[in-house]
Amino acid sequence: MGRRPAWVAVGLVTALAVMTIWLLRARSGVNIATVLSLTVSVASLAVAMRGLVPDLPLSRVARQLAGRVAQERGAARRQALGMSGAARPADIAFRAPALAAEPELVRWRCDGGTESGTLRDVADYYRSLDRGRLVVLGEPGAGKTVLATQLVIDLIEALPDGELQPGTRPPVPVWLPLTSVDLGEAASLASTSAEELAARLDEQITAQVSVTYQVSRAAAGRLTRERWLLPVLDGLDEMDAAEPASGLAWPRAAAVMRALNAGTGSRPVVLVCRRAEYRLLARSAGAPGEDPVLQDARQIVLQPLEVPAICEYLTRRFPGDQPGRLAGRWEGVRAALQTGTGQGAGLTTLLSSPWQLFLAAAAYHDDASDPGELTRLPADDLAGHLLSHLIPAAAGRTARPGGGRYQPEDVQAWLGALARHLEQTSTDPKLRWSSTDLRLERLWPIGGQKEVQRLSALAISLVLCAVFTAFGLELARIVGRVSADTANDWAIAFLLGTGVIGFAVITISEIDSPLERLSIRLNSPASRRRLAGGLALGLVAGLQVGLMLGIGVKQWIGVAAGLTFVLTGALFGLSGSFKLAARPTAVMRQNLAFALAAGPGIGLAAGLTFGGAGFGLAAGLTAGLEIGSVFGLGFGLAAWIRYLIGCWLGHRQGKLPRRAGRFLDWAHQAGLLRMAGTAAQFRHRELQSWLISPDPDHSALTGQRER
Repeated sequence: MGRRPAWVAVGLVTALAVMTIWLLRARSGVNIATVLSLTVSVASLAVAMRGLVPDLPLSRVARQLAGRVAQERGAARRQALGMSGAARPADIAFRAPALAAEPELVRWRCDGGTESGTLRDVADYYRSLDRGRLVVLGEPGAGKTVLATQLVIDLIEALPDGELQPGTRPPVPVWLPLTSVDLGEAASLASTSAEELAARLDEQITAQVSVTYQVSRAAAGRLTRERWLLPVLDGLDEMDAAEPASGLAWPRAAAVMRALNAGTGSRPVVLVCRRAEYRLLARSAGAPGEDPVLQDARQIVLQPLEVPAICEYLTRRFPGDQPGRLAGRWEGVRAALQTGTGQGAGLTTLLSSPWQLFLAAAAYHDDASDPGELTRLPADDLAGHLLSHLIPAAAGRTARPGGGRYQPEDVQAWLGALARHLEQTSTDPKLRWSSTDLRLERLWPIGGQKEVQRLSALAISLVLCAVFTAFGLELARIVGRVSADTANDWAIAFLLGTGVIGFAVITISEIDSPLERLSIRLNSPASRRRLAGGLALGLVAGLQVGLMLGIGVKQWIGVAAGLTFVLTGALFGLSGSFKLAARPTAVMRQNLAFALAAGPGIGLAAGLTFGGAGFGLAAGLTAGLEIGSVFGLGFGLAAWIRYLIGCWLGHRQGKLPRRAGRFLDWAHQAGLLRMAGTAAQFRHRELQSWLISPDPDHSALTGQRER
């Protein structure tokens, strides 16, 4: 929950201190002794409540984790292939690096395994390794992510029934994007010890497993430390900027290598990287006595698809009128591939890339389309032709929400603006956000950082000013009923109000505060323990404050105040981080629902308590509005205000459609974006790069508009 628990604790301590001063001023030793003894009792009760929730056996947690990883990777595979059901990619072949062509990739300390294999038997190939250290290399679009995903799925499907047991080889592969891993400032990584980097990497793996796969932080830490997990680390080549500012060419990637090689260097791991970047890393000067790449590992290089594998894939995607036959409109393409001369040679080279094969299938998915035109285009124009047809095909195939179609040129303009947004925020020293992950709560800088921050601060200030003004006017109305004897009480109320305002300022000043959701599914020990902790916290504060108000004012007011604190604690206990998201807007929508429920709920309970204390219902409700607004901003409304203002400015500048979130959901449904955990990403880095190129091909867009 970020820094919020610390500020909650500060607020509770402040409230308890104020109430203690109140009791001391009353000079009631019995009351003070009662409250202090009750605090100790409730604290003991809180510890007991947390202890009532038992931990699941680690073997059962590992089994549940395996199921969630398989579900997430299965969905990623279907989206990557643009197929539903039991999607199966083309049978990609791989081989060991060649000594003559890639001498820097050949290591005498290898991890066993044969010289070659294919996607169909990649799980058996991995199990044949001595230590389980594998590096998957390939060109852009060669199918690295697809093959590694298939490896994860096949390894999980081969797990034995029943509870899992740790052994020489970790039983549970987990998919982890390295773009979300932060081992520290790039300039200081080279001077950090390998052991410290390994500890930081374990912390990052623990955090990602906990957040992405719904495992408690404690259990994820044990799974990591006790080597139950096989980390499958994707995106090593995406960790560093294209032109790093530091002296070391690849500081973050090199730090990951040192972390994985720390100690005995025998930790099982699967690493996915582009071949060119890995070769540069292999040629770099590592730390003294350390290998710059993964040591004691088997490295495999993905090979271009062969013609039989291409034809087999097309036959599965576009079956003809008889079993094993290809649809008639694709027969010209198959004939050209099998000929392999003239125009067929260029087409074979193009479709030997799994990414280009996907583009061809997407561009000519419609039964009315003619893939035969691929055999009539110059070889040099084929790649650009397919890429330029992706957006028109997606726009023509997928209806926009509410009916109608997006215009392809608008889609390209908006996606291009999003691609440039990722590029700018990843290199901004104040942000340093991921260069691949699109998150709605981080979309606001697209409208201009300074402009959005100024307007957001103005909007939030106006909301708070309106609320506090209403509260102040109501207090002014009843101030005649306040006697001089209660002046100290008003001073205490003023101090509490100042604390509330300070909490609001701290909350809204966080430009990247984590979003939370209401987690009412208590089907795991972690969720039940979280609720027990929140209730215990609320019970401690509620009994403390409630008893003081009950003694000093009225009993029923004390009860109401105590219940308000218990409700607040329960809401904190039911709050949780996001694990997976089915579409780009899921995180923000769930967070908005949580903020709208938590803020007004706390405000109403507090307002009724305040009103019942003798200040009247109107004063109580305005006080509740004040408190509810502040808590609502803290629970996520501030992030929503920034998002709405940023998107509004982006729309005025032509960078975004009027409803940006709805467009991102459409782009995900159309296959232009994919989900990685809770973030959206472009379908392929080549698409992201093409969108920000100075002059991408618009011929297909124009043709689509004319048709």
